[in-house]
Amino acid sequence: MKKALVVGSSLIDLFLRPEESHATITNGHVSLLLGDKIPTEIDRMSLGGNASNVSVGLARLGVSTSFYTWLGNDVLSTEIENTIEKEGLELLTEENRSGKAGLSAILNFGKDRIIFSHHERRSHIFTPPSIKPDLIYLTSVGDTWKETYESVIEFAQQTNAQLAFSPGSKQIENISDIIIKTLSKTTLLFVNKQEANRILKYVGEESDDMKTILTSLSLLGPKIVSVTDGAQGAFARNAEGEFFKIAALPNDNAINKAGAGDAYASGFLVSYLLGNDIPETMGWGTNNASAVMKKIGAQDGLLRDEEMQSINNSGIIRGEILS
Repeated sequence: MKKALVVGSSLIDLFLRPEESHATITNGHVSLLLGDKIPTEIDRMSLGGNASNVSVGLARLGVSTSFYTWLGNDVLSTEIENTIEKEGLELLTEENRSGKAGLSAILNFGKDRIIFSHHERRSHIFTPPSIKPDLIYLTSVGDTWKETYESVIEFAQQTNAQLAFSPGSKQIENISDIIIKTLSKTTLLFVNKQEANRILKYVGEESDDMKTILTSLSLLGPKIVSVTDGAQGAFARNAEGEFFKIAALPNDNAINKAGAGDAYASGFLVSYLLGNDIPETMGWGTNNASAVMKKIGAQDGLLRDEEMQSINNSGIIRGEILS
């Protein structure tokens, strides 16, 4: 069985659905009246964060997964720890825990959302664990993340693990040479189109053409590049320089967008670890993302191994050549 190590911050996602009669929605803006008391449904409270989502996605699809994260000593941190253990993940964290857990309050308005996010300020020290993973997935880390990235890169080289990389919002907001260094050591890169162009802008290469985006990112180091583009589907470039695309599945039952990108990455990675080609890995990712969008929260819809196999048995979907 392949073994993966996921490194990144974790938090609690609180999904709230305010009564829309109290909100004015115009041209993508939501207006609320100060002092108003707004009736609100609690749709879901669950483990969240990019790293948590991908960890659970990998484990449910049969990959032995260790999750390296940072926790506090409050009740939300205990909830995170309990959920990680219930999912069958190996939790790796610092012994001396302090502070609070991260929290995201997601306000759902129809299929769209606003996220209020708190990330605890802490030192994110990465102490190399005594495991030898086949793959390391490095993603969002809160403040003081640069030394963490350096340590993870070094650990990947020491263990000869493949590095999969998906920078978080803190990293995208602060593109720097450490991001470029991380890309140079990356085997698989996962970003959306907006994130891709934030990276390429740093090196003076941003573009609206998907082939150019994929090529420019690959020239920074990643052997395999995956770029998602919402309703336009997903695009990829393999190690041989071939380009692929896959359409988003028709999803009239979609009620949630949170975690779709993480679900795509975890499905893609598991298929990749099984030795499938890139067009098939894109199909696994698309199936997983589609399932997540039908449930509230970023993890409820994540497919289990037997569910993915059942879907594939009824007809594997594959990416196509991008002309």
